[in-house]
Amino acid sequence: MSVELPFAPVDTIIRRNAGGLRVSADAAEALARRIQNRGAALAVEAAQQATADGRKTLMAGDFEGDGRTEALELPIAPVDRIARLDIDDRYRVSMDARRRRRGRRGVLRTRTALRMRFAYRDVCLDHDTGSRHPERPDRLRAIRRALSRQHGVEYEQPDAAAPETVAAVHDSEYVDAVREFCADGGGSWDADTVAVEATWDAALASAGMAAWAAERALADPGADSDTPFSLGRPPGHHAEYDDAMGFCFFNNAAVAAQAALEAGADRVAVLDWDVHHGNGTQDVFYDRGDVFYGSVHEQGLFPGTGGIGETGADGTAGEGATMNVPYPSGCGDAEYAYAFETAFGPAFERVDPDLLLVSAGFDAHERDPISRMRVSTEGFGLLTQRCRDLAGELDAGLGFVLEGGYGLECLAESVAMVQEVFMGRQPVEPDADPNEDAVEVVEEALEAAE
Repeated sequence: MSVELPFAPVDTIIRRNAGGLRVSADAAEALARRIQNRGAALAVEAAQQATADGRKTLMAGDFEGDGRTEALELPIAPVDRIARLDIDDRYRVSMDARRRRRGRRGVLRTRTALRMRFAYRDVCLDHDTGSRHPERPDRLRAIRRALSRQHGVEYEQPDAAAPETVAAVHDSEYVDAVREFCADGGGSWDADTVAVEATWDAALASAGMAAWAAERALADPGADSDTPFSLGRPPGHHAEYDDAMGFCFFNNAAVAAQAALEAGADRVAVLDWDVHHGNGTQDVFYDRGDVFYGSVHEQGLFPGTGGIGETGADGTAGEGATMNVPYPSGCGDAEYAYAFETAFGPAFERVDPDLLLVSAGFDAHERDPISRMRVSTEGFGLLTQRCRDLAGELDAGLGFVLEGGYGLECLAESVAMVQEVFMGRQPVEPDADPNEDAVEVVEEALEAAE
């Protein structure tokens, strides 16, 4: 039995969303004796009782009467990677000789962030697709308005990506073609994907912000108040190695994953919850084993890819490094949570990435005009919490890159909900089981991955 204690001063050890460092009950008791802090001892006692009752989580009610524990949620988890514990002069729990399977050393940190840090640049508004186009500048304006009502929102303006950076995941001749297309005034690349002269700068800015998110998350995994979210457009996950499509010119998530690898990551996991399959991200990494791509999307929607059998190129390092969960229309919070817990969680544990990068599209929302899924605003908060928990368990960096979402109100609400989760909001769990069709899809995806 064990108690999860935060990487924090012991007198604030039992607060809402505490977690991240797995500490055995014996170690926690020793810590309580060393610091003579009754709160830590209470945590141990309550954890022991919860374990005896068969429960996995401590709640505030377990600590009634103690003023420091009114908002407590303290998970209980197995001890599997602890070397030993020390206590420094500031009474912080730290680790000496925590080793990952790849032989790397480091300090295991918590995921107690109180806010996110957003990347945004006005140049992304200059990609003018027209007032009636679904992917229009008003998307970013709506998000910014919603975030302006949130506490603790901070923005950064990272540098634009260099064309050479984009060419690390795209054909260089294609990159040149996009530059020339925009320089000539743009127009319709295809029926859906349009550009103006400013699209070139906007696309490079969007790619640069995504790379910033990956590098920042990788450099300081689990740091307080430091989870990055890139708010760029045009979006990217449909952009293939040598072609633009689906409103996308450069694949921002792919640029970000490659930037993380070049910054020292051994492996990156990309989790795409946009309602459309990210054919471009899959295409870029389909024969590579250093980036795992997982997507949950609505079956039958554009672009028509993302079948269960698409698991990576046979006979290459990428074989088995792709997982697709193509859900039937009508799936909502329960089904998406089920995919995260049953399919992607175990898959990412096997991959053991240094970075979990979320391709965060919000067009699976129940009010989005171009999909038939039923994910609620609260549901996106739930998915955010699942990603946060998973990154914490993996000791991986966590970053978000904006993809789709075309109902302005529900898009803005959903991005704000992601921020609220990092401020401490507890998402509501689904009150229904996943439907049978969704369960069958997940089972088939797991079989395909074997």
